Amino acid sequence: MKHKNLVIIALIIIFITVVYNVFARQEDEPPLEVKIKMYQDILAKAKELNVDTSEAENLMDQAKIMISAGFITSGEVLIEQALLKMADGIRAAGGDTKTLLTPSEGSSNETPVTKSTPEIITVPTSTPVSIKPAPTIASTNLDVHTYNLPYENTFFGGTSLLMAEQIPLYWFKPEEFARLQWDMVEADAGVYKWDNLDKFYARAFNSKLNLFVTISGIPLWDYEISHRKKIPSNQKVPNMLPTSKDSYISFIKMAVERYDRDENADSPMPVQIKYFQLCEEMDSNRNTYGQINWSDTVENYAILLRWTKKAMKESNIKAQLILGGSSDLSAWGKAGELNPITRQPFEKDGWFVELFESLRTLEEQETLNDGISIYFDGVDFHHYGGTTNPLININLTYKPLDVGIDLMKTRLYEYGYKDASIWVTGNSIYTGTPAGPSSGEEEINYVTVSEKEQAIYLVKSLVVPISKGSQAVFWSKFIDDPPETLHFGKGNTFYCTSGLVNRDQTKKLSFYTFKLLNEYLTGAKFNQIFKGLETNVYGYAFVKNNRPCYIFWNDASEEKTVRISAEQGKTYSITSLITGQDGQVKVEERRADQGLLIFKLASEPVFIAQK
Repeated sequence: MKHKNLVIIALIIIFITVVYNVFARQEDEPPLEVKIKMYQDILAKAKELNVDTSEAENLMDQAKIMISAGFITSGEVLIEQALLKMADGIRAAGGDTKTLLTPSEGSSNETPVTKSTPEIITVPTSTPVSIKPAPTIASTNLDVHTYNLPYENTFFGGTSLLMAEQIPLYWFKPEEFARLQWDMVEADAGVYKWDNLDKFYARAFNSKLNLFVTISGIPLWDYEISHRKKIPSNQKVPNMLPTSKDSYISFIKMAVERYDRDENADSPMPVQIKYFQLCEEMDSNRNTYGQINWSDTVENYAILLRWTKKAMKESNIKAQLILGGSSDLSAWGKAGELNPITRQPFEKDGWFVELFESLRTLEEQETLNDGISIYFDGVDFHHYGGTTNPLININLTYKPLDVGIDLMKTRLYEYGYKDASIWVTGNSIYTGTPAGPSSGEEEINYVTVSEKEQAIYLVKSLVVPISKGSQAVFWSKFIDDPPETLHFGKGNTFYCTSGLVNRDQTKKLSFYTFKLLNEYLTGAKFNQIFKGLETNVYGYAFVKNNRPCYIFWNDASEEKTVRISAEQGKTYSITSLITGQDGQVKVEERRADQGLLIFKLASEPVFIAQK
């Protein structure tokens, strides 16, 4: 019995010693850099002994968020808690922690230590969940880019000038009528008409919008050079590799030069365009209006890409060329690889896999000739939420966007395009119960989506791509179409009612949600994804004006309690991103207690900021 008591007393003394060494605020307390080194050493030891370190690593992730936002003391407390967690686990596994919890020689305060944030705590990039292990995409700390456009480091965009006038957007992708269409500019060979585009683009540029413009359209005269078959008057010339290479290249050079603002052959109106996209959804047979997006081979698109990039580079070396957006996740899959949504193997290589194979051959053959090793600068992923399957939870239909970007990034790394920028310029979900595809004579409707569900989808579909390194995410529609508008040869399709504003001009809940998101996150930088939260709870950390702010949501049907580290004694505002019907904002305030902010989270995403 006495022996047992002696053992207990000895353990208590050891525990007190450890706590003293880690927590005591004395002059010889190790600095932050040393504590981080101790953490790394203890973590390595714990993993050697197969100790569960998930809780400690979660504490360290939260510490990184606090320190990168400038809250050094709060971050140190979290690191100390992580050290104790792992020390307990190591001792339980029979390991020794005495040397691990003692700073190594030369790391004491006798040597001056710079108080700047150490390298390990720089704003981190979240690690994606990939189809197979892949490196993390280029840093989401957008400061690494060189900006020469106003507000180029903002997150969100739209496709309507009306949208940009009412919501503080800074990215703008014109709809089809204002694309950079060769057949509209040069309807007659050698005769260029720029006036309409000049006026429209200048209006956008003067509204402080960064233009993201799609290149498309083959003039009839070019098509007829090599095609005897006449195009019916009610049809457009299909998008394909032009017959006249020189004429096409001249058009691209002229357009890029006209809109680069270098005071050489510029538009008479102020316009600057840096980002151009070559066609749209080439992997899809037809667009919503029934027109063929790309009616040529994958190999010929690769050739067109090379022509376009070479011409752009000659006019403006800073101009960026983005691949046309993909219409479906399968466009990035490989034959036999599991589809991350259906869990069934892909039947064949996706369209972009075939493109990358074609580009690999072209790049190897042509680099010496034109000095260009890569023929594009970015990629674009499109996704539209909703489903015709009543068994699927409508609030989870953003998930294909989530895993789709991971799959796309895996392909980019595999083919050597790790520095390509990522965009999501096609994204929305409908409201109501639109008509779905026909199955024989049976009409299949989409599952009903309420205004609240649309607004919830909007938050998730905009934030997830940003957390994965996307440069910007767009919402595809502002005002619902009139009922007689046909898409896929039908009226009342999912695209007709995917706007933020109803046909009668009343605003949907999603309008106010998008406006709040833009107001809260303009000027912010993405920091990190929270780890270790309860199942179905997701958290995303940003930094704005040197202060942390967060977005959280809950995919579960039941309410959850969320606990996150927060600066002791500070008050935080918790704002629902789903407003009242007329845009009334719902806010509650909570005070951090014992270094924690605790709040309830139901179905509505929330924005949290320190007051």
